[in-house]
Amino acid sequence: MTTLEPEPNPPELALNDIGEVRFNTSAPLVFDGYAANRLTGSFILIEPGTNATVGAGMLLPPLEVVKPEYSDFAI
Repeated sequence: MTTLEPEPNPPELALNDIGEVRFNTSAPLVFDGYAANRLTGSFILIEPGTNATVGAGMLLPPLEVVKPEYSDFAI
């Protein structure tokens, strides 16, 4: 952190480290990039056993814009 040089493939992120990670989710997520909308472009991770905040992040814009088709109602 003192040199701000990227470290390729660090073994882990320690407390207060900054890194870029990729998540796989079991269901699609709706989000914006942080630069477009700070509310829907950020997240926090909470440990369910203790309700402790264990991480936070800002999201990059989606790689692909998906427009779902709704057939049960019209807007």
